[in-house]
Amino acid sequence: MTDRSLEVHRLRDGARLAAPIDEAAPRVDSSAWLEWFRHNRSRTSASVPASITVPPELRDALVHALQVFHLGEAGEGRVAKETACSDDPVLDAALVECVELYVREEGRHARELLVLLRALGADPLRRTPAEKLFRWTRRAIGLRQKMLTIVVAEIVGLVFYELLNERVPHAAIADTAARIAADEKAHLDFQAALFRSILAHPSVPFPRAYAAAVAFVFAAVLTGAVATVAIDQRRLLRALGCSPVELARRCVAEVAARFPLDDRGATYAERVRVESSLEVAASELTFLEPAARPSDPTSRDRRRQATEPNETRNGASDEACAARDAARITRPRRAA
Repeated sequence: MTDRSLEVHRLRDGARLAAPIDEAAPRVDSSAWLEWFRHNRSRTSASVPASITVPPELRDALVHALQVFHLGEAGEGRVAKETACSDDPVLDAALVECVELYVREEGRHARELLVLLRALGADPLRRTPAEKLFRWTRRAIGLRQKMLTIVVAEIVGLVFYELLNERVPHAAIADTAARIAADEKAHLDFQAALFRSILAHPSVPFPRAYAAAVAFVFAAVLTGAVATVAIDQRRLLRALGCSPVELARRCVAEVAARFPLDDRGATYAERVRVESSLEVAASELTFLEPAARPSDPTSRDRRRQATEPNETRNGASDEACAARDAARITRPRRAA
C-alpha cells in the first residue's frame, strides 16, 4: 500500500470518528461482531485424508460443484479494499475490520475446498463464463450493491454446504462442509445487521421506497442465482436427491429466518465468551489429568478395601483375618 493510500485511510478514519452519530438510528454492534470475527480466526479446518473415494456416480458432479464454489469463495478480495477506502456513513473502523476478517474467512473456505479437490484427484478451475459475468457485474456497482450480491452468494452457498454435510457419504467432506456452513450462517447474520443499519440510516432518502427497491433487486438476483445453480449443478442435485423446488425452498427459508432484520452481534459475542471458557476448562483438565490418575493398582485396591469393609481379602472374611492376626500376636516366641 502506498503512502498516499495510507494518508487517505487515515483521513477517512478520522472523518468517521468525527462524524455526528444519530442516536435514534439503529447501528451495528460493531464491537461485538469484531470480537466474533477475531475469535473465529482460530477456527480449525477438518482433517482431510490425502485421497478421498466417493461413489463413481457422484464424483464427477461433486468435483464440478466444488470447482465452481471454489472460484466464488476466492473472489472477494476487492471488497475488503473498497470497504477500507469507502466513506459510507454506516461504516466505522470496527466494521471495516469486520469486513476484512469476513473476506479472509472466504479465502479460508477457498483453501478448504481446494484441499477437497486435491484429495478427489482434481484441479481447480481458472474461470467460467458465469463467474466472469458475476465478477464484472460486482465491479461495476457500488459497495452496498456488492454486499447485497454477496448476501445472495452466501445464501446459495450455505444451502449447498448443508446439502454436502447431510448427504455426501464421506466424513471429511461432510465435516468440511459443516464448518464452512457455520461460517456462512454467521456471515448472513452479520449482513442482516449491516443492512438493518443501512436501511434505517438518516442519509437514505425516502426510506420505504429505498427498502422496497433493495428488496426487489435482492429477490431478482436471488431468483437468478437459484436458477443458475439448479441448472449448472443439476447432476449433483439429482445425485443428492435434492430437487430444484427443494433448493429454492431452502434458500427462501434462510432469508425468512433473518426477517425482520436484527443485530445478533451480542449473541455471537456471548458465544465467544462461552467457547473461550470451555477451552480454558479443557486445558486445565488436560493439565491436571496425570495427577488425578491412581498411582498404582495396589493403592487403588487399598482405597477400594477401605470403602468396602465387608469385601473378602484372599478369599477370607474380615472376621477370619482379624482372628488370624490375633493368633500371630499371642503365639509364644521360640527361644534362641
